[in-house]
Amino acid sequence: MQENIKSITVSQLNRYVFRLLGNQSVLQNISIVGELSNVKVYSSGHWYFNLKDQNAQVSCVMFKSAASSLNFRPKDGDAVILSGKVSLYERDGKFQVYVNKMDLDGKGNLYLLFEQLNKKLQAEGLYSEEFKKPIPKFPKVIGVATSRSGAVIQDIINVSRRRWPLSKIVLAPCSVQGENAAPTIVKSIEKLNEMEEVDVIIVGRGGGSLEDLWAFNEESVARAVFASEKPIISAVGHESDTTICDYVADLRAPTPSAAAEVALPNINEVLEYMRSKELQMSRLLSAKVDFSETRLFNLEDKLKTNMVSIIKLLNQKLSHLSENRFLLNPYENLDRKKEAVDINADKLEQRMTYLLKNKEQSLARKVASLDALSPLKVLGRGYSMLTRTGESKPLVSAQDIRKNEALDVFMQDGKLKVEVLDVSIEKEGK
Repeated sequence: MQENIKSITVSQLNRYVFRLLGNQSVLQNISIVGELSNVKVYSSGHWYFNLKDQNAQVSCVMFKSAASSLNFRPKDGDAVILSGKVSLYERDGKFQVYVNKMDLDGKGNLYLLFEQLNKKLQAEGLYSEEFKKPIPKFPKVIGVATSRSGAVIQDIINVSRRRWPLSKIVLAPCSVQGENAAPTIVKSIEKLNEMEEVDVIIVGRGGGSLEDLWAFNEESVARAVFASEKPIISAVGHESDTTICDYVADLRAPTPSAAAEVALPNINEVLEYMRSKELQMSRLLSAKVDFSETRLFNLEDKLKTNMVSIIKLLNQKLSHLSENRFLLNPYENLDRKKEAVDINADKLEQRMTYLLKNKEQSLARKVASLDALSPLKVLGRGYSMLTRTGESKPLVSAQDIRKNEALDVFMQDGKLKVEVLDVSIEKEGK
């Protein structure tokens, strides 16, 4: 019987199994859940590992092109969900899964995404205290971004009516759960920012699982909260729940009701504060009036004392004035002053006459001295003065004169114009 069985090679066997697996459409796009083990990455960028559960394991490979889209670094023990195809590596006859996508299983992947976005926004400074806007103490209008049908809006309204009935609540409804929730939350925040009357915004929802609250961990929501011009209070889930929205918001409240508590003053506390301030002001005013009255009485007494002293001083001055000779007989003092003026006037006239006479004598002496030195005096004694025509400098030496030169001759009573016919210079001693 065995003689009728056709023998095949190993290569043929592996090729047959390879084609057999390739023809199974269910194996060409399959999703598998399991735990990673024996994880290795090579310099080529390819990942090799086993995927196992409690009863079996299968070899897997993830090439560099697919691994580049990973949002985490796989390691032994990670619970993952793989997507890929099942095939046979013909050379080694190795049955394995060729992975094109890998995510952490369930919450593990969400926690990873949370931590990645958390680190990114923190590094950008979106959590910094310097960007936190103060919450107004007495808001007139509170904007709320939450579901229209949930209990959150009713809880906020109830707290508002109890704590501060003067405030107004404006709802910008949005989805708070599901894949399309994040865009509606962003839109509600932007809409409330466009309302000038809104003083503060509460963004929130009730409690739930990590998946339920995930819309408030989306980057688009975080950036909308950060970009808000109006202060935002985040109130997502219960006290134990924490979202990215809580970190970016200007203030975090553990619950929506607590958000309304911190956003609104307590009217009873405000009234009590006003009553205490009214009583304090009444006491201060009463004390001020008492102090002013006491001071007024003291000033009145001091004024009376000062008036008596002033009147006494004025009486003394009046008494002294009544004894003054000038005031008793002013004409007598005036005559004495006139006599003194006349005496001083005579003295001044005598002094001026004396000084004038001295100045006249001094002037006469100086005039005589100048007259004696005058060139006209010299010319009167028969001398004359020569200058070149048109010049004023006297010529004192025959050596300065040239033959046929025109000269001016100044005499006592006039001037002559002459021409030099000849010049003879006498030598010394002749």
